[in-house]
Amino acid sequence: MENKKPDFDRIAITGIGLTTSVGLSAPTSLAAIRGVIANFSEHETVLVNGDEYGTELSGAKIARLPEQSVSRHILGDDRAIALLAPALRECTDGLSADLLRSINCRISCRIELGFENFENILKEKLHDLPIPALHRHDASALALGRCLFFEDIIQATTELRSGSCQMVLVGCVDSLCETSVLDKLCEADRLKSGTNPEGIIAGEAAGVILLELESCARSRKAAIHAYISAWGQGVEPHPFTGMTRSRGKGLSSAYREAFAQLPEKGEEIDMVIADLNGEHARAYEWGLTEGRIFPTYEKMRELKHPADCVGDCGAAMGSILLATAVGFMSEVIPPLSIAIFTSDDGGARRVLCLEKGDDCDKNAAFRNEPKKNTIAIPTIIAQHNDELSFLWLHRNRLIKAPYCGLFDLARHDRRIEAHLDGLRLAGETGWEMCKEALLSNHPEDFFAATVLAYESGNKDCIQDVMAAVQHDQYKAQVLISALGWIRHEQAGPRIKEFLTSESPFYRFIGIAASAIHRRDPGHHLDKAVCDDFPLLRSRGLRAYGELGRSFDLNSNILRGGLSDDDAGICFSTAWSAALTGNAEAVEVLKRFVVPKSAYGEKALNLALRRMEQSTAVTWQQQLAQSPDMIRFAVTGSGIIGDPSLVPWLTEQMKTPALARVAGEAFTMITGVDIASAELRGTRPDGFNAGPNDDPNDSNVDLDADDNLPWPNDIAIAQWWDRNKGAFPVGTRHLIGKPIAADQLWHVLRTGRQRQRCAASLELAIIEPGRPLFEVRAPGFRQLEALRLKAEGKKDNCLKELDTP
Repeated sequence: MENKKPDFDRIAITGIGLTTSVGLSAPTSLAAIRGVIANFSEHETVLVNGDEYGTELSGAKIARLPEQSVSRHILGDDRAIALLAPALRECTDGLSADLLRSINCRISCRIELGFENFENILKEKLHDLPIPALHRHDASALALGRCLFFEDIIQATTELRSGSCQMVLVGCVDSLCETSVLDKLCEADRLKSGTNPEGIIAGEAAGVILLELESCARSRKAAIHAYISAWGQGVEPHPFTGMTRSRGKGLSSAYREAFAQLPEKGEEIDMVIADLNGEHARAYEWGLTEGRIFPTYEKMRELKHPADCVGDCGAAMGSILLATAVGFMSEVIPPLSIAIFTSDDGGARRVLCLEKGDDCDKNAAFRNEPKKNTIAIPTIIAQHNDELSFLWLHRNRLIKAPYCGLFDLARHDRRIEAHLDGLRLAGETGWEMCKEALLSNHPEDFFAATVLAYESGNKDCIQDVMAAVQHDQYKAQVLISALGWIRHEQAGPRIKEFLTSESPFYRFIGIAASAIHRRDPGHHLDKAVCDDFPLLRSRGLRAYGELGRSFDLNSNILRGGLSDDDAGICFSTAWSAALTGNAEAVEVLKRFVVPKSAYGEKALNLALRRMEQSTAVTWQQQLAQSPDMIRFAVTGSGIIGDPSLVPWLTEQMKTPALARVAGEAFTMITGVDIASAELRGTRPDGFNAGPNDDPNDSNVDLDADDNLPWPNDIAIAQWWDRNKGAFPVGTRHLIGKPIAADQLWHVLRTGRQRQRCAASLELAIIEPGRPLFEVRAPGFRQLEALRLKAEGKKDNCLKELDTP
């Protein structure tokens, strides 16, 4: 969906300020929320039962601002100002005093609700800001509770469109962390504890946004974060505080009113951000509402609930939800349309729909660059750093996982980017924490520091990284991964330095990083395949295949490489040459399969694809005769893709050690998802393929098929008898359809990682000269490449580096 300018003047969001327990600004808060980081502490005086018998008392978990930012002893209006002031300054940064005086203000304070002197206190405490008169809320508005922020936005749109003002500042500050509020929540048994796992974690926050007409924003050349595209209002007849369970009528009504204003009536919504806070009643209401407003699940819509990170911040939740939506819209591959909703205990329900701004990612407020006087929260920065190590390590499993699809990978990579943003925004503090990780002996701890160093281009930081990597091949893989992660515009100059280095080890890094970006290093690659350094030569030979340049391998290089004593050089030569159909290379690949070698699986994947169909089936049958090779024979059936092999596969499903991999091969051919169809079986009693508790058992290898479903061989055989007519024997299939370019691009978009890897290889085979589609690249970069392909734009990013 693209933003199309409507006939009327849209309501633009051009400023955002946020103060939360996980960040003292909008960018730092949103980085933590997108990365799912919390900052919970324990209240010292409000005690809750900590066990099922009610005998162990502990302090209530809360999400309070760090002590060094706002002391726990600051209460009432002083706390309200301490929370609100940073958000207000952030939102109005860059606005002139004259412009500020002309803005309408709708700022509500829910701390010590009812005191009337808030406007005077605000002006006194923030004397450097020309705060205009505040809108006075009447009793009916105040009764909206946590929906008041959204209601103020709705009212502000009316003011803007009526021409009564040019800009409206909408804000809210609230805290549930004060002892008096916590006492009431504790009495109502609403705090999360050992006996109440569905309770809330009390939080506090302040948020401010600036609204104006699109024409006004463009006239002053303001960056537009997002547009308010629709809204809805509802009242739930059975509120959370009543005796009757909510049926979601009020929330459904608010959504329907909002969706009626949208061109596609809600189908365009890509994400929902909710004020769910851990309480069952809210989740139950959303479950009912979702089934009514999104009756089909053909489109995947992510659900986000920031209270998991910041706690329940009362009326300020509305500002957090809206800022969170803008944060997601500023990502590399953003959701274009987001729905957000708030629900008050008393029955009020409000919904807002947002569209991505034309240039929200260009605004300084959302750049991942540190600002002057940025105050970092050390505990949050530490969490960003720790999470990155874990997520990068887990990603290495995901890119090969049988259950992981592109959207799963993109979602995971988005979390990695969020944590990187948190470290980027922390500036020197973030770098110092990353630098400490360079002392680790675990390569995964190097990833964050390497990304930050090389995208900044800071020579001192780069030197720190290289001093830690030295000539360690495993650490170098993290460095290569980091160079592949950052944009090529940033990585290119660094890669050139590696390519022109006197060190062959550094040139190896340069060749590998170029190949990941699918950029041709030109004559540097030609020199690499003739080098005496085996690691560089091997990587260069593989790069020829990855870059679609296999035909450029001359006879001398092929002859020497295919007979080289170094296994890495020999395999890389055979692999790249086999992509062109070179028969000698295919025979060499077969020798990496039998007997088994470290390259066996990769060799099998390509060798079978480059054989004639009958020859491939014959070799597969030969492999099946050997107990040591039977697993490769099962995997090979899926690679060959001939439906004639399905009956043999169903027989193998009767053997527990082969059942799951046989099920995967069956899916490779037919496209049937055993996990979701009525073809799933159960784990055989007593079967154990991985490590166990027996101290005398030396097997410590993880179960290779742990994430594959168990097939029901009887049900699958019956299914095949009914459907085999749809699969012509002798024709190669991948995921249920004959292999063809359109089908392969479809698998790259919708398949799982192993299936996508197969599609990438098949594309390189049927379209010689095409670079191998990199299914391990950052998910958001893959989505963008596939989008360009779908739009008919150039999808081949192969370019020669402009190197001397």
